[in-house]
Amino acid sequence: MPTTTTVVMLDDNPDDLDIMAMAADDAPAVRFVPCDDPVAAVAALSRAAGSGDALALLLDWHLPGGQGPATLQAVRSDPHTATAYVMVNTGSDDPADRRAALAAGADGYSVKPAGFEASVALVTEVVRRARPAPG
Repeated sequence: MPTTTTVVMLDDNPDDLDIMAMAADDAPAVRFVPCDDPVAAVAALSRAAGSGDALALLLDWHLPGGQGPATLQAVRSDPHTATAYVMVNTGSDDPADRRAALAAGADGYSVKPAGFEASVALVTEVVRRARPAPG
């Protein structure tokens, strides 16, 4: 069972990446990889797949050019990353966005947390869900 989780975060907002990086520093056994480019995010997740880490992706759904849904499709279609836990983490609380993300293969949907403590809670939850249950 993996003891470390690689959490890749894809977001076009540098402030959101910075806050989540600080939040991940507070979580035990987490490798946090901030990305503002979908290709780099998928590559980082794929590299981590070879490490034996549990895998998670925090994905901004509303990236420019529809890249959020396209990134999810790329992750799910790659056999090395297909089982990664994917949490869509976006500013939209629109129920249609939530339904679309979950229908496209996301494991969870979260409206971007406000503040540091909420970000720590989100990282902790994503790590918990990414690691398989002992047994």
